[in-house]
Amino acid sequence: MDPSIAIICVLVGYLSGSLSFSRIFMRVLAPGKDIANIQIEIKGSGERVTSKIYGANTASMVLGKWAGIFIALCDLLKVAIPMLGFKLLYPADPYFLLVSVAGLTGHNWPIFHGFRGGVGLAVLLGSLLIIDAPGVIFLIAVSTLMGIAIFRNILVGDVLWLILMIPWLYFRTGDVAYLYYAVTVTVIFFLATIPESREVIRLRKEGKFDAYQAGISEASSRFRGMKKISDFVSKGWRRLFFAAISLVALICGFLVIMA
Repeated sequence: MDPSIAIICVLVGYLSGSLSFSRIFMRVLAPGKDIANIQIEIKGSGERVTSKIYGANTASMVLGKWAGIFIALCDLLKVAIPMLGFKLLYPADPYFLLVSVAGLTGHNWPIFHGFRGGVGLAVLLGSLLIIDAPGVIFLIAVSTLMGIAIFRNILVGDVLWLILMIPWLYFRTGDVAYLYYAVTVTVIFFLATIPESREVIRLRKEGKFDAYQAGISEASSRFRGMKKISDFVSKGWRRLFFAAISLVALICGFLVIMA
């Protein structure tokens, strides 16, 4: 690996990742609103908490579902496109993985916006679609069902696929570089969630977490959609059915790539 090319990859990835499309579209479509001051109501208490994640989902609370989807698509492409470019230019070397790591870092701590960004789920999705599209689609579907049917928690399903991607990429490629990559981006993701996690821990201690989740579901079209899926999957016999299906699918998937 050429150090000069690696440095270029890091710079391209970080600067493209630092483009905050949520802020750009907020300024254009809702100039009177500041994404850093969007508040979520804790239902039934009158209390509000300020969102500490400045990404597509937060912007959708003001701009609506379709704007949120478009912003997430822009976030997905801003790192996926340079990744694809470096993958095509240097197919024998994992330079494109450096672009992804730097792009995620830029998205979460953007130099253009005081190092306050999102958590990078869209960026990770775009990156992993370049690396292994069938794998990430499979793991997201399985993890969503496992989070709802087994763990009874939508948020668990929302991040479980990322953790499962660590062994998946290693067994899929047999290349330790992909293992290091998967561990690194997972650590970066969870570091970016620390401010929000502290808020969640506080609300749990105060017995307000369920009311907080209700407030998020009301404000966020993404979480409303996830709640609808959760309500359908978790009812009666369907919960046991989807729990069994997701476990069997996960085991079979790993057996296939390890064969």
